[in-house]
Amino acid sequence: PICCQHERCQEDMVLKSIRTAWPAVLQVGPPSYAAVDRERSSVKSTISFSITHSTGCAAVSYKLVGSIRYHETPEDDGTAANHFTCRFLQKARAYSYNDMLHSGELKEIGDESVFLDTDPLATTLMYVRTSDASVSHFFLGDCHI
Repeated sequence: PICCQHERCQEDMVLKSIRTAWPAVLQVGPPSYAAVDRERSSVKSTISFSITHSTGCAAVSYKLVGSIRYHETPEDDGTAANHFTCRFLQKARAYSYNDMLHSGELKEIGDESVFLDTDPLATTLMYVRTSDASVSHFFLGDCHI
C-alpha cells in the first residue's frame, strides 16, 4: 500500500490492476549498463516469443524481423568505422544490408538461425507483433484482454 497523496484522503492506495499496451513494433536494445561495460552489452535474440500473464489469457506474440548493427571500428570487408548496417528476415531467409558494400544490394546470409547466434554488433532487435492481442490487463491474478 501507498499513502494517498490527496490532502483529504486518509486511505492507502492498493495496486489492483496493471494495463499494458503492447506496441506493433517492439525494439529491444542492450541493457542500461552497456555503455559502461561493452563486454556484457550484446543483445541476445530469439526468432519469436509470447508474453502471457496467467493461464487462460490471450498471449501477446512477437516475431523477429531484423536487427540494427553498429560498426564502431573499420571492418576487413570495407565497412567504415561509426557505420550502421542491418540484417533482416524475409520468408525465413536472412539478409544483410550495407550501403557501403555490393553497390548497396542485399546479400543473403542464410536462414533465420543466423539470428540465434549472439551478434556483438547488434544494437537493436526489431520485432513485429503477430497476435491480435495488443492490450492486456492484469487484475489481482486474473487477466482480461
